[in-house]
Amino acid sequence: MDQLISPASDQWAPQRRLGVVDGLGPHTTARFYAMLCENHRALTGGSSPDVMVHSISVQRRLMEAFSAGSFRPGHQEALQHLVSRTCRSLAGSGADVIAVACNATTIDPAIVAPTCIGMVEATCRTLRRLNVRRVGLLASSIMVSSAAYERGLGEAGITVVAPAPRDQEIVDQFIELQQWSPTRVPVPGEFLRVITKLGDDVDALLLDCAELHGVVDTEMAGKPVIDSVRALVEESCRALLDPVPDTTATADVVRCVAAANSVAGARLPSRWSPSRWRPRRPLRSASLVPR
Repeated sequence: MDQLISPASDQWAPQRRLGVVDGLGPHTTARFYAMLCENHRALTGGSSPDVMVHSISVQRRLMEAFSAGSFRPGHQEALQHLVSRTCRSLAGSGADVIAVACNATTIDPAIVAPTCIGMVEATCRTLRRLNVRRVGLLASSIMVSSAAYERGLGEAGITVVAPAPRDQEIVDQFIELQQWSPTRVPVPGEFLRVITKLGDDVDALLLDCAELHGVVDTEMAGKPVIDSVRALVEESCRALLDPVPDTTATADVVRCVAAANSVAGARLPSRWSPSRWRPRRPLRSASLVPR
């Protein structure tokens, strides 16, 4: 309040604006925003960030494809097109930095924006700073099978290790319990065994699931634990508060997205119209609800 009524002679330095691309579900974006405000205030002595959020309007067919784990090349292209268009819209609305709070796709290097950061790219930068060469991925089977981290981190020379098929089933079951339980679920012994087994073979563990945040930690894993949302928060704050271009980080992004096809100028078939309404149908499995 003191800042709001300060004399006119006390001029603030212009604050950089963050544009946030909402993902396929609101939970990750909501958590990202809460953590962003907390981190930004801690770094600035209490100042709130200047943030715009643009939610992607995704038609039901694309949502169901992701939820059912049946993402085909056409689906990925459609999602990349929506993300690219939303990023350009945010940039045109005055965003200096754009954060894509969606782990289902990597960012398009052809986006016209000063700084654009995706979850995979932010995680890559964090892992490189920690000199991690092998990372264990803890996420839903949908995210693991998408190979988004395997492709993105692999371009930077980081090997992604996923749980064995039976161990992944245990992870999915625990995630589903966490989703639908009104209280914290005790960690079962078989889940602990999966964490220990995976941790023995890697330099760090990567969490890409909101339900595992606050459950799997360094003490449990015996290795550093990196949260993909927190990585995006830290990179976003760094870009907002330190506008000096980081050439190393830029090179990381280029390597991470080199394999992605540019769809910035593509025109999608009418069936991918984001405003095309469909009646909502229940998802096949509770464990596959987009977060």
